[in-house]
Amino acid sequence: MSVIPPAELGQHADRATLCTKAQDMLAYWRGKAGTDRLPQRRQMSVEELAAHLPNLVFIDRHSDPVNFRIRLMGSEVVRKSLQDRTGQWFSDVAGMAHGTRFWRRYDWVARYSEPLFADVDYAGADETVRLCQDLILPLADEDGRVSSMMTLVTYVRMNGSPAALVSDQS
Repeated sequence: MSVIPPAELGQHADRATLCTKAQDMLAYWRGKAGTDRLPQRRQMSVEELAAHLPNLVFIDRHSDPVNFRIRLMGSEVVRKSLQDRTGQWFSDVAGMAHGTRFWRRYDWVARYSEPLFADVDYAGADETVRLCQDLILPLADEDGRVSSMMTLVTYVRMNGSPAALVSDQS
């Protein structure tokens, strides 16, 4: 039985309407889980993820004290956000620090070992982009605890008129 996240954090990925790339990523993640509850990071193959790598962010979870570190940001995420935060701790970035909605999303995924889908305000320079959509997927260590996460970031942009939003990744 899935745990339902608080609405301000997003939706459980099983209940969200996902673009094609996010559907593919969720299916890949589930396929790697096999009979285990969660897949492990070591099961993620660079070759199998090649099409998604530009839009992936890998996050490490540390427990004493709880904090998250950006292990790797994909090239498209870096390009759209105009900064490479690889190596940075959430606690060192104002919009990602403890208590923010951003932090609480990752904390929820780590705590409940469930995938989360969320619309996130876009804060880059591309004026055609209106928002980001994050699919956060937990990854387990050898003991089955969430030790890291991978996030597929897709961008929703304007397509012709203000009412027509279309995902760059559909």
